[in-house]
Amino acid sequence: MWREVQQAAAAVLRAVRRARRLRAQGAYQAPRQAANTAMMAALDGLKRVFEPQEGLLSSLRGVGLDALNAAPAVKQRIMRYAMGV
Repeated sequence: MWREVQQAAAAVLRAVRRARRLRAQGAYQAPRQAANTAMMAALDGLKRVFEPQEGLLSSLRGVGLDALNAAPAVKQRIMRYAMGV
């Protein structure tokens, strides 16, 4: 959310400096859309990984989660990105 606020504020400041009509919504939407699309793709991937399965993918999922739990700095960075901080 913080990134979205920063992006919106920057768009407003650019519009005011240029003394043009305020079109902050479009200026705000375009940069955030790319980040939101990336996050939606990541969440879709997580959904697919956690669907009930058997075999190799299930084992790989467990290894991946164990590795993530063993790397708190990486886990923290992923969580902060997902929160937009």
